Amino acid sequence: MNNKKSNHQLTAASTSHNGYRPSNDLELWLVLQKLLAFEEPASKRSQLRKALKKQSKPSRASLSVPHVSEETSWSLDTQAVFFLQTFGGTAADAGSIEGNRIINELLFFEDLKRFNQIAFDTWWKTEKTLQRDVEQDSQPLQSRLDLAESEKQWLHYARLSAPDWHLADRPGAWQDDERMRLIGSFLSRLPANLHLTAGAKNIAARGEENFDLVRSIWDECVAASRSNLPGDFLPEIILLVEGQTETILLPAFARILGTSLNALAVNVEACGGAQQVVRHYLTLRELTVLPIVCVLDSDVTESAEIIEDSLRSGDRLLMIGSGEIEDTFSDASFLRLIDLYLRRHGYLEPFTLEDLNSRGASRTEVLDKKFKSRGWGAFDKVGFAKLVAENLRESDIPSDGIKIINTLTGIHNAGIKLRFQP
Repeated sequence: MNNKKSNHQLTAASTSHNGYRPSNDLELWLVLQKLLAFEEPASKRSQLRKALKKQSKPSRASLSVPHVSEETSWSLDTQAVFFLQTFGGTAADAGSIEGNRIINELLFFEDLKRFNQIAFDTWWKTEKTLQRDVEQDSQPLQSRLDLAESEKQWLHYARLSAPDWHLADRPGAWQDDERMRLIGSFLSRLPANLHLTAGAKNIAARGEENFDLVRSIWDECVAASRSNLPGDFLPEIILLVEGQTETILLPAFARILGTSLNALAVNVEACGGAQQVVRHYLTLRELTVLPIVCVLDSDVTESAEIIEDSLRSGDRLLMIGSGEIEDTFSDASFLRLIDLYLRRHGYLEPFTLEDLNSRGASRTEVLDKKFKSRGWGAFDKVGFAKLVAENLRESDIPSDGIKIINTLTGIHNAGIKLRFQP
């Protein structure tokens, strides 16, 4: 009981005496981006902890407050208090404070919907011995959603450590960010008197009507903004690819075919090779409920077998039919696009189909050798992919590209089953 009292007394401590420097708007924006990212709980908490440490003052300001080097031994409540004092802004009105808390709870609840309990248990193992019981805080939410202890603590931390989400209303580099536009739209739609029930511990504890109202407004705002939001924000499908080229070309394929990976809520992750696709998949399949689509080049049969043997019912493995994705373009399309690339960079000597005859090598490997033999340096594979994305015609899209987009569209249209859905 005494520990609980001391934690809450810390909330009244002046931000100039907590061992940390209050953030400016740019520093706050960096933290908000970490909260908006799709990241498993332990990693997200680690990123937030690092952000807080960066705000550490060079010297201890008060002997009554734990020194920043002692942070790993603090309770979760204490860490939340200092995070709030550093990134929570200076708003004093109950409505603004409550709006910040609601946004944070909703975003953390979105994590609960996308990650399995094991993801939160993994995070909680590092902190569970440092935290008081929060049964009294979370019981209404627990009874409605059947939350595990680690999941209750996740929402408890969200409420205690809400940053200043009203940054969305102020001018700055974040103004063109669609996620912040969503936040601003949501805050503007919250009922003005919602803060009158702010004494309750969390959204659900304020009564089912408020809980349903807030979630309904949030869901409406997300749905209205979905096509403009990045795919890695509140994703519903994970697409694992080998390299950066696919992250450039696949959104372009989708656009030409009349959809978008943003609208499909697809989070595209370039893993850095087939073995990394395997590693990412085997990790994510345990942590997330989201369907995962893996795309591999045709020559990585061993990696493909590992994934195929581990696929969950809603996951997919797609193999590029011939070599790399650049090899799937027709000869005519590829010659047209490489000619555009050469002319844009001032290279006057064109390539012929015979020049690009792979003889077992991929097209990009052949181009790299040709560029070097002509004294042009290394072939810029990523730069070429960007040019292709800008100049793509529907007739250029290879059948493998169409298959990938159709697979993603089919999964999306079939409906994504998240946790805690009505």
